[in-house]
Amino acid sequence: MISYESRAAHAVDDQIEVPDPTVVHQGGELGTDRLRHRVHGSRTAKCAVVLADVVAVAASMCIAVWARNRLLTRPEPLGPIVRTSVASLLMWPIVFARYRLYTTAAISSTSSEVTRALHAIAVGVGLTGVTSLVLAQEVSRVWLLLLMVVATFAVLTERSAARRFFRRARGRGKLQRPVIVVGTNAEAVGIARMLESDPGLGYQVLGLLDCSDAMHGVAEVPVLGKWHDAVQIVKELRVTGVIIATSAIDTGTANRLARDLIEVGCHVELTSGLVDISADRLLAHPLGTRPVVYVEPIRRFGWRAVAKRVFDLFLATLLLVKIHHLISKHNKQCIESDGEKLT
Repeated sequence: MISYESRAAHAVDDQIEVPDPTVVHQGGELGTDRLRHRVHGSRTAKCAVVLADVVAVAASMCIAVWARNRLLTRPEPLGPIVRTSVASLLMWPIVFARYRLYTTAAISSTSSEVTRALHAIAVGVGLTGVTSLVLAQEVSRVWLLLLMVVATFAVLTERSAARRFFRRARGRGKLQRPVIVVGTNAEAVGIARMLESDPGLGYQVLGLLDCSDAMHGVAEVPVLGKWHDAVQIVKELRVTGVIIATSAIDTGTANRLARDLIEVGCHVELTSGLVDISADRLLAHPLGTRPVVYVEPIRRFGWRAVAKRVFDLFLATLLLVKIHHLISKHNKQCIESDGEKLT
C-alpha cells in the first residue's frame, strides 16, 4: 500500500502550505492486489452490463416472434428468424459500444443514456434486417417492427435497473473510481467536497494538487503535491482519474497536463466553470483548433413549444375518443342486458 506521511499539507482556513510529498511504500504486493481487484471489479461490471444487453435483445427477439404469431393468422417459419437472430445478435453490443453506452461519462445522465440507447436500438434493428438480406433469409417486416418496439422497452428497462444497481453499489462505497483534483481554489475544493458527500456519483477523492492559486476560507482538504508532479503521483497512488479545475490553472498548463495524463492511460475530466446548468444543454464542438462548449439557449416560445402543445392536444383527443368508445360500448351492453331481462 502507498500512503503519504501525516505531515502532508492541508488546505486550511488561514493558509496553505505544500511541502514536497514524501511517499512511503508499505506492502507493495498488497497495493498491487487491491489495484487488480479494483480493475477486475470494474471490468466485471462492464462485462455484466454487456451480457445483460445481449440477454435483453435476445429475449426481445423471442417475444417479437411470439407476438407476430399471435397477431397474424399465418405463422412464420422459425428457421430464417433463428439464423438471422444468431448472426446479428453479436453485432448489437458493438453498436451499443459505438454509441458509447459502455462509457460512463457519456451516459452519466438518464436522458443521454435513453437518447443513445434509442439510436443504438434503431441501428441494431436495421443491421438485423440487413443480415437477413445478406444471408438470403426471408424475415417478416412485422417481426422487425415488433423487435423495435419490444427491444426499446426491454433495453430501457434493463438499463434503468442497472443504473439503480450501480447507484446503490456506489452509495455503499463500491465501484468507486479513485481520483485527484487539480487545483486548490474554491472550485476545486467545492468539487472535492461534493464528490465526498455524494458517493453515489462513483468518485473517491484522494486529495488535491496545488497550482499556487490557494484561496483563504476554504474547508479542510488534503493536498498531495504540486500539479507538475501529477503524472508521478498518479502512478504512485494508482489513481485512475484526474479532475482538472480549469479556474485553478491556466489554459496552456491544463492542455499540457491533460496530454501527459491521457498518455499514461488516466481518465481526465475538465470542469466548464458553469454551475446549475443542465449538462443536456451543453454541446462540445470544435471551434477552429479549440474544443468549446456550446450552451443551448432557453426557448420559451417557438416551434418546440408549439409542437409539444400540438402533441399534447393530439394525445388528449385520442384518449377522449378511446374513453368515449369504451363508455358507449359499455352502455350498449347494459341496454342489451336489460332488454333480455325484460323479455
